[in-house]
Amino acid sequence: ITLNPGLQYLPDSIHVLDIGCGTGAVALGLLEMFLHPPLTSINVVMDCIDISGPALERLKSHLREAGLSKFNVTLFEQDIRDIDSLDSTLEGSGPYDLVFAANVFNEIEHNESVDILDCMSKYLTDNAVVVIVNAERDFTKKLQPLLVSEANKLGLSIYYPCPAHNTSTHSCWFWREYDYDFRRLRRKNGQFIVSSHREELVVHWLCLCKGKFTIFDDFKNRFPRLEWGTLSFFGKDSRISDCEVCTSQGKKACGKQPAQYRRGSLVGFTQNPFTIQEYVEI
Repeated sequence: ITLNPGLQYLPDSIHVLDIGCGTGAVALGLLEMFLHPPLTSINVVMDCIDISGPALERLKSHLREAGLSKFNVTLFEQDIRDIDSLDSTLEGSGPYDLVFAANVFNEIEHNESVDILDCMSKYLTDNAVVVIVNAERDFTKKLQPLLVSEANKLGLSIYYPCPAHNTSTHSCWFWREYDYDFRRLRRKNGQFIVSSHREELVVHWLCLCKGKFTIFDDFKNRFPRLEWGTLSFFGKDSRISDCEVCTSQGKKACGKQPAQYRRGSLVGFTQNPFTIQEYVEI
């Protein structure tokens, strides 16, 4: 998101919407950033919507325990599938600079997700970014092309990850892999939980932008002789296998790449021979 030219210079105040916020993972992570310079002078206003009253109560408790109560956070208990009610809430509270829908669209029907995207698109500022992320499974693989198609109809740009977003089926450029470490968690008795990394979590990312931006714009300007795209490995072992890059002209295959290269990161390359010249970790 920080590579978005519309958000590189934040306004004095930003308005954030977290749809399907649950107990507040997104809210806590985002607000914590604004406790540190140079972001401390920015006023953050956040609206959090969830169908679960107990989850919202936990979120309220988490904000207090994390020292984030000073932020202006409004909690709405409502079913986001009730589009009329959602529209009324967003109309009264928006517009928004950032919208998050994290692991919520994989809990509802595809047509409901499309309706929600349609509704919230009406309440975005000119430089707004919408972040949609879901755990990888067949259900969400089929959802992504529908969201991309609807975003195009609504005039939203596909900011990340894929520059060629005219596909009608799921494709591997939606995938990212993450490891999680438990060592910062602590039990009530004060002892820390020590654990090895969990099994990899594979997720689908889709970042939309109200402006005509993509994550590649800045790199295209800086390296005009290179073609840019998103790295997507294939094969049984991505550390040693061939890979391909999703570009504005479609997928292009290339040879074996270093083990530290991560799926979903950005690469700049020459076409003949096909050699990666620049690598940007994402």
